[in-house]
Amino acid sequence: MPKAKIRATVTYGNKIQDTLPEDDGRRKAHPYTVVLRYRGRQMTVPFWTGSGWDREPTAADVFSSVVMDAQSYWCATDYYDWCENLDQTPSRETQECYDLCGKYGHRLLKFLAQTPYFIECLTEEDCLAMCEVS
Repeated sequence: MPKAKIRATVTYGNKIQDTLPEDDGRRKAHPYTVVLRYRGRQMTVPFWTGSGWDREPTAADVFSSVVMDAQSYWCATDYYDWCENLDQTPSRETQECYDLCGKYGHRLLKFLAQTPYFIECLTEEDCLAMCEVS
């Protein structure tokens, strides 16, 4: 694993929170804007934690989440395969989620300057090892 560590700047609130429909579960969650930094590159991610969380997310929390989303995207052959893999019913909401997994997955490629195969092979332990402990 690379010796440089992923760092995060965490700010409470994000631009998306106020645009969500009233019945969206994220309205009851804690919204954050997280800027991940690594080897002179950065990636901004909207991130939510559940109402039970009593701390800010760490670089490892956010990075691991983005990696898992990217892995779910690349391990599926298409949207319907993704739904089946995650036991989701195809809908407008799940299509939006699938599209976001792809969007942030491609941003992750640029952020890490790596290939989808590298990201597919990352384990949670790898993600923790790549992040600065705060």
